[in-house]
Amino acid sequence: MMQDLQKWWQATRCWMAGPAGESRVDRYLRMCVAAVVLLFPALCLLVSRSDSYSLLLLLVVGIAGWWRNGFRSGFSRRDWIFAAVFLAFLAAGILAFELGHQSDNGFRLLGRYLRLLLVLPILVAFKRYRPPPALVWAGLGVGSLVLGVDAVWERVSIAGFLQPDGDTNVAILFGDLATLTTFAFAAGYVYVDTAIPRLGPRLMVLGILAGLTACILSGARGAWIALPVLLMLFLSCRHLLRPRAVLVGAVTILVLFIGLYFLPQTRVRERIMGTVHQVQLYDYVRHSLQAEPAPACLDDPHLLDAWAAVRSGDTPGNLKISVEAMKAPQTARLKQFGCRSGMVMHFENLQGVGTWADMPRTLWHGQNLAVARLIVAGNASVSLGGAERSERRIHGPVYGIGPVFEEERLSAPVGQSAYVRVSIPPHGNFFLVPMEQYPGEYRYALLHSSLGERLQMWGVAWDMFKTAPLTGIGTAAYMDRAQVMVNAGEAPPVTANYDHPHNEFLDALATRGVAGLLALLALLGVPGWLFARGLGGQDPARLGSSLAGLLVSVGFAMFGLSETMLVHSIALGWYAIMTALFLVISEGPEGRGA
Repeated sequence: MMQDLQKWWQATRCWMAGPAGESRVDRYLRMCVAAVVLLFPALCLLVSRSDSYSLLLLLVVGIAGWWRNGFRSGFSRRDWIFAAVFLAFLAAGILAFELGHQSDNGFRLLGRYLRLLLVLPILVAFKRYRPPPALVWAGLGVGSLVLGVDAVWERVSIAGFLQPDGDTNVAILFGDLATLTTFAFAAGYVYVDTAIPRLGPRLMVLGILAGLTACILSGARGAWIALPVLLMLFLSCRHLLRPRAVLVGAVTILVLFIGLYFLPQTRVRERIMGTVHQVQLYDYVRHSLQAEPAPACLDDPHLLDAWAAVRSGDTPGNLKISVEAMKAPQTARLKQFGCRSGMVMHFENLQGVGTWADMPRTLWHGQNLAVARLIVAGNASVSLGGAERSERRIHGPVYGIGPVFEEERLSAPVGQSAYVRVSIPPHGNFFLVPMEQYPGEYRYALLHSSLGERLQMWGVAWDMFKTAPLTGIGTAAYMDRAQVMVNAGEAPPVTANYDHPHNEFLDALATRGVAGLLALLALLGVPGWLFARGLGGQDPARLGSSLAGLLVSVGFAMFGLSETMLVHSIALGWYAIMTALFLVISEGPEGRGA
């Protein structure tokens, strides 16, 4: 095994020494490229601004290499096609900014898009100081292993329902890029197995398991969805792998996911079940808003059950909340308020200690004073946001003739009206039906989760696209336009809280129109096509890098279904550096494409 490592190190050392007669400056530049290739996959997600430093280093190397090449790029037709799609994506962003709404967010995003121009010096740097495959897969392997260890450490050390995120502050970004690092490392299986046959397979298994652990523990559902798609790419390229290795890899991924699914501490099962529930609830709420627009009595049992599930603040074990059907006398009274099904929410305090529940509602931004209408009966105190001035004490019979329902109106400043507080005395019973006065006052509050908010933002983004289909409403103008729609009562308030709709393709359509979508598809699809053309050769390094590049392109497309990846500086830099690296390695020693 030591002989394998020595052989690997010797190949890297010979490359770093450079050819005979190479100047000291070239050797320094070569060492800069080696540092980026070896350290970038891990440090990009774990060290602040390491992506910017890596881009700056490659910019310097690229300019120096261009100068030392006599100001010749040495690009092939394949290289120019690759670089052109990066420039086209930037051009589409500039066009949408000029023709659409010009916002501060748009100006800042164009500044991030300038990183795409760096693909030119990055290609020059990698082509002049072409790193050996041994160094490339060493960097990917170290990255997979380190990211997996960091994910486990964060999961064990952090408190509460938080996902590992490295130094990105975005768990989704951490999980997505950790997944691609792992699959890119796995794509070099044939090369690693050939170069170090005794130790290589063991290192490959260790790195893959660590990287997949980072993917799953991150809670990035977009990465989970991408896993079977990326695995299918491996199966479609099974001529690169031994059949036994494909089988073992597939079984390993399945066993790892099942194990983490049933381990409560990972919360994988909770995330999956929550996803299914939120999709079903969103569909129900959407149809409810269409069938019964505000003002409306929300006595629908499904909506009341969902409202009870999102409550907060009660003393554990004291409060029981159920949805019950009223008898004929109470049903007749409820119909006077516009209620149809006769279902109400029943709060029952089971112990001799007072308790409370905070029932969420959605704020109406056009109001100066918030007003809530409630149909109530029983014994309790209700208020808006806990404000004393809005508190109403409800005292009425519950048993005998049954609950007697009356309407209560609560008012409070808008900033103090995000929930209705229901305070129940010891052994008290209270009945409640909310009256929705404007669209989504209570129904939008049921979708207060990451997926629920995404579903609402996707609908708003599609509406924006229909207003400016060719070039969009303006680069990164999503938040400003969403706020206008919210103020007009045309969109849920939560959709204006973010500067993008958490979907790469809908973001392109909404803000940059059809032109922006075509540029995005080219940015992801053209490199994928170039890499796919290299899968028919025989050289292990070229095959591995072609497959790795294809996985990166497909992975970014899959992640874009649930996240807007290309608004993040880290993602832009990662995509530019890694695709350029795989493009150069897949050319082969002579620099010719497949």
